[in-house]
Amino acid sequence: MKKYMHDWQAADMERWQQAMEIIKRISKEGDKAYLTGGAVRDKLLGKEPADIDIASSVSAEKLEKIFGRTVPAGNRKETFLIFPFGEPVEITKLKGSTIEEDLALRDFTCNAAAVDTAENVIDPFKARKAISEKILHPVVSAEKTFKDDPLRLIRAVRLSVKLQFSLSREIITSYKQMSGLIKQTPAERIYLELSKLGRHQITKSDWVNVYPLLKQLPLGLFEDTSLYEGLLKITPVFTPEQWWTVILYGNSAVWPGRALPKKILKHVRKTHSFLSEDRWDNMAFYEAGRTVIQSAVLIKLLKGESFAEDPLLQFDRLPIHSVRDLKVSGRDLLHMESREIGRTLSILEKAVVTGKVSNDRKKLITYIEGENQ
Repeated sequence: MKKYMHDWQAADMERWQQAMEIIKRISKEGDKAYLTGGAVRDKLLGKEPADIDIASSVSAEKLEKIFGRTVPAGNRKETFLIFPFGEPVEITKLKGSTIEEDLALRDFTCNAAAVDTAENVIDPFKARKAISEKILHPVVSAEKTFKDDPLRLIRAVRLSVKLQFSLSREIITSYKQMSGLIKQTPAERIYLELSKLGRHQITKSDWVNVYPLLKQLPLGLFEDTSLYEGLLKITPVFTPEQWWTVILYGNSAVWPGRALPKKILKHVRKTHSFLSEDRWDNMAFYEAGRTVIQSAVLIKLLKGESFAEDPLLQFDRLPIHSVRDLKVSGRDLLHMESREIGRTLSILEKAVVTGKVSNDRKKLITYIEGENQ
């Protein structure tokens, strides 16, 4: 059986074809298998699916016999990854006795269609109609959708941006009432979903629709409302660090500190601290660094502020950008006690940045000798 899988030529097959071969192989072994979720939605939209999701009644043991290597995904042992073409393919245990019962548990109707081995579309919740009309509808009701998984409050916003769908009136009406449920969701899941949203190009019309919804969530997003007009005018494409710096600007909530990776959290806090400086001088620019300055400039532009001189050009003109740029190093100071070397380099670093001495080896040594007298 395993040899059969390796005889396929992945390079000659699109992801959809690969997925069809997988569900046919499972079906041939006597189990139900269907393509589901975003893969079917993307195919109905006329796009090549980026990811493949399969729902099947097949057991983990049988999966391994058919496809070889099988890796559990998650703690509940309901989802497994297989690797028939090298890239992982997700197989999830069919929920209920039929595919219709499984689809009834999906989040939105555009994601609640399936395809069988004959490529028939199983569409009990009018996914094709929702996709044609470009409207995001709940499968059963918005209240049940959000109660079953409150993270769907953010996912609804993200999908509306990603797919350029409107939110149904029912979703918008229920949003405020249900928004408090997001507190039941682990911070790590919220971080991942919001990060996905930040990777999309969010247009002016998107901001008009999604900004009020995100503000309703008790997460402290966009607490400083002065950024809103700027988002409509500039519609920036964000780096991950800039995205979190913007949406958490003015934030006083606790949850981000528990969820954000240390690198991003450090950047957010450093940028917010830099923005609170009374004035931006050479030392402030030096200590901030380029990426923090970029985020700070973005915040100020979103607030409608302007600059007499580009802060990034000011940063670029600094004589050094790191202690490694100094023309002296610890080797030049070996005659000192080890505890004094770090302090001395800091003194020289500040002196060069503030213009007290030029970054010349002889002048730096002379300067520090004068400081130590």
